[in-house]
Amino acid sequence: MPGLRARGFLRFWPHALVLALAAIVVLAGLYRAQPDRPSVDSPHPSPPPAAAVAAAPVAPPLAAAATASSPATTRAPSIAPATVATSTTPDTVVTPPAAASGKAPIAALPEILASDARELRIFRPAGNENILVFKFATLGDQARALNRVATFIEEKGAPKQRILSEPELADYVKAHGATPESFYMGHDYSAAELVRFFASAARDSLALNADEEAVRRILIEEGAIRLSNLGYEVVAPAKALISFAQRQRPDATDASDPDYASLRYTIIQHELSHGIYFTNSIYSSYCIEFWHHGLTEAERASFRAFLGGLGYDTDNEEIDMNEMQAFLMHTPDPRAFSATLLRVSDAELRSLRERFAHGAPTIPLLLEIAGLTPH
Repeated sequence: MPGLRARGFLRFWPHALVLALAAIVVLAGLYRAQPDRPSVDSPHPSPPPAAAVAAAPVAPPLAAAATASSPATTRAPSIAPATVATSTTPDTVVTPPAAASGKAPIAALPEILASDARELRIFRPAGNENILVFKFATLGDQARALNRVATFIEEKGAPKQRILSEPELADYVKAHGATPESFYMGHDYSAAELVRFFASAARDSLALNADEEAVRRILIEEGAIRLSNLGYEVVAPAKALISFAQRQRPDATDASDPDYASLRYTIIQHELSHGIYFTNSIYSSYCIEFWHHGLTEAERASFRAFLGGLGYDTDNEEIDMNEMQAFLMHTPDPRAFSATLLRVSDAELRSLRERFAHGAPTIPLLLEIAGLTPH
């Protein structure tokens, strides 16, 4: 699934932090103002034991170690399906299924944001341990690890049946007026999408670079995916990868820029909402229902036009629905998303947000980050 695109976003990054903080307060208020909506903080109810998403030749043994630019953090194998207790009582928090016992530490969101990522750091956010947060030191590190995944999964105009070679990726990024560092500001993918990527690489005998191999190794060791004699498989309960970089400006040399904190905050909130969409079936079901029945065709067309302008593959409705919720409700900085960018009036955007919030399930993790102050 798509990440937060740098294309277009950096153009709207002058100094407007007052507007950003106002938008944060409004979005948090919209959620908190709905006392009757159901409350839930559960990842997907566990599916039956995962079948091979794509049969692929068994890859060579896992690399013993990553390169200097790759993480030393690791992950774990398959677990049995878990059950989820559900309730129809409003304001009841559903108990999430246990996550795989990986090595990534469980951390509160302020700790994740404040952590010093001089090399790749992996976290599981407290409140939903089925989301794996990859915090890279720089956008360049993030690009080497995930830009080929992005083009394979969600780029409009990129082949979907094979992975671009690294020279092809460089040409693709350049043709879209970007650099590897500015191509994406954050990433998010479901475990099933990552299985497709690694299965395709194995099928075509495509060598992964050191950073991609490190991601593969981490996903296996953290129990997000596994490699059997049938190929790559998703491990239940469903998991997701989201990422952002500590240094979020490709043109900066240190973290002294005052926009850093606000930018990291916006990106992690946006990407975290994708992680919840991938791992929480109640939330994703609500977003799908809202897309089909809470929006008019004209409103859906506005979102498709906005997303298409950023390069998303809008023929993939799953991307449309997932990005709709992430931009509409979880991208508080108006430099990244606004009525102007959606080409609607301020009143229309306000109405869209109120309608989404009216019946949305309460997700404590989203409320937590909506209440954080960028720092």
